[in-house]
Amino acid sequence: MDDFFNEMQLPFANSNEELETISNNAFKPLFDIKKFEIRAEIEKDKGIDFHIELKLQRSDGKSVHTNFRFAIQLKATENIIKNTDGSFSKQIELSNVNYLLNTGMPAYYVFYHIPSKTFYYENVNNFLVDIQSKENPFKTQQSYSLRFEKLLDQEAINQIYQEVYKKGKFQRLINEKITLRPISAYSEDKISFDSNLNITDDADIRNAIELVGLNLVNNAKWKSVIAYHKKASGNVAITSLYNLVIGLAHYYDGNMYEALKFLRDAERQKRDLSSDMKNHLLYFYAAVRYFFGMISEVEFERIMVKLESEQNIGLYVKLEKAKKDYLDKTSDDAFVIFTKAIDEIIQSPNADEHIIINAKREKLLYEGVNNNMEFVRQCCIVFAMENISFDKSIRNEFVKEIIQIHIDWTDKVRELHTDALNKKDFFSYYNSILVEVKIKYQFLSNLKILFDTQEKSISKMTSEMKDQIETLLEKINRAVEYFTEVGHVENQAVSLSLQYEILHFINNFNQAEISLNELERIIDIYESKELRTKLYLLKSRGTQHESFIDFMAETSERGKRNHELMNKFGEEMKKMDEDERIEADIARKGLLNIHLFPIGIFKFPKAELENVLEVLNVKEDVKDKFRQLFGMIIPVINILNESVECEGYANGKADDQGIISWQNIYRIRKHFYENKFYRSHSF
Repeated sequence: MDDFFNEMQLPFANSNEELETISNNAFKPLFDIKKFEIRAEIEKDKGIDFHIELKLQRSDGKSVHTNFRFAIQLKATENIIKNTDGSFSKQIELSNVNYLLNTGMPAYYVFYHIPSKTFYYENVNNFLVDIQSKENPFKTQQSYSLRFEKLLDQEAINQIYQEVYKKGKFQRLINEKITLRPISAYSEDKISFDSNLNITDDADIRNAIELVGLNLVNNAKWKSVIAYHKKASGNVAITSLYNLVIGLAHYYDGNMYEALKFLRDAERQKRDLSSDMKNHLLYFYAAVRYFFGMISEVEFERIMVKLESEQNIGLYVKLEKAKKDYLDKTSDDAFVIFTKAIDEIIQSPNADEHIIINAKREKLLYEGVNNNMEFVRQCCIVFAMENISFDKSIRNEFVKEIIQIHIDWTDKVRELHTDALNKKDFFSYYNSILVEVKIKYQFLSNLKILFDTQEKSISKMTSEMKDQIETLLEKINRAVEYFTEVGHVENQAVSLSLQYEILHFINNFNQAEISLNELERIIDIYESKELRTKLYLLKSRGTQHESFIDFMAETSERGKRNHELMNKFGEEMKKMDEDERIEADIARKGLLNIHLFPIGIFKFPKAELENVLEVLNVKEDVKDKFRQLFGMIIPVINILNESVECEGYANGKADDQGIISWQNIYRIRKHFYENKFYRSHSF
């Protein structure tokens, strides 16, 4: 058969075509038909061998054609010498490089080494970068050497899929945005993209921030809002709502200058805002201007009064007012009034979950402070009673009661923690952590200092107390990290201050100094007058436990002076009794009897009734009742109280206010003695 063809004129076989066939047949099986559609460039091939389209499997399991494509130029050879680094080099015409680049789609050179049956590849973009780095500005080459060293294996094919998908999606979005731009309401909006094909569109940023920006701010993600805003051009902030959201984000981030700028712009366009958003703008714009001293306290308060009746922001104003009123009042019912105001906010039909959890937290804060103050007062009473009776068992019931109050309060705080975590409201959670740490640190430090001054019974911390302090320290450390991360400057300062105080309390002065330095650093950065004042007070007056030590020392000294004074009053009143006994108890007509609790029954002339009522400081509205009682019974007046509101023993010895009560008793007894209103010995 060979002889038959030897003399026949036939076309010679083309080794290049054979290589092309071999390489094509080996190339196509590399690509999974479920993910790729390969189309060979058969007619009029100008430098592209294949166009390959991506397929995509959707979430419903169906596969779709995306029309996201890439081009392939396939090279093959049998005889080629490896480079010393194991790569292969092929000359590529510059015209072919330009041709591939002009497709607008990703393009790749693929090289098939037939002897080893191995494919290599390179992205034409990378080849272009290499050419540019070698380009001689005075001489243009016609071809360049492309070094193939990347294996075209399944990992590489998956990477090509991702690159083509990303580029295709990018091209689709860009085309759409450019096409729709002329009909946009904001024709000055800019579109930009980075080297990673991330598109930035002013319109998208504005829409997103206006849609979810307030929710992000409410969830302590104001840094994300600011970062997203910074991706846009300078034309993006052209609506009132957008400026309001960015202003609020900067407000919570502690950047008052930027907050003022955006809130001012929002104010200029506020006609576009809803009524509720106008109220929010009014509140925060006033707060920022007041911060900078641009409006007076009177003007700020006037705005707050105006907002108090509004549905949503009004509840926040009422909460701040309730706190301010409580701190300004010194009356015995101040806490009751405060609690009532807070409960009204919580139960309001307009209250959302944010104001409710804020109100509950403030209520627990001041309840805790109140409990700690009452604890100190009761401790002093118990210690005084023990000193008189020398019975140390008196404290047992007291301790049980105090512990139960502390447990009940802790349970309510934990409930607040759980509520915040269930809502994934981490900002509220760490705010309630601040309340818990503040109150428990105050309680534990007060407890130790009180017993130190009384009997040195716990001059060294018990293991239980150490464990509790360590737990508080762990919690406040996490709070510092959280508020630093979200960028809430005020809470960051509060948490650092508490961290400093606790470290100082356990004598870890080195770490305490680090916390104090960090506190000073952030205050210097944000230039807050309020925070600077708090820092000054912390450094000048000392920590809470240092202030309490000073208070106890002063109280102890004052107690000694009061004790001496009370002894003096007692001795003088005994002398008065002795002097009265010398005079005969002459029966006189027209005398009235009165029981001055706790010192006894006294007689005075009926004509002196009005004088006696004045000396005893009987309230005007009950004087008539006393006038009627005299002659019928012996009225009782508790002179432990400075004023008399009713007849009777009132709260008995529970009304004893120490030196204040004894000064009142001495004043009345002396007046009776000087006016010869003598003690009655007949009863």
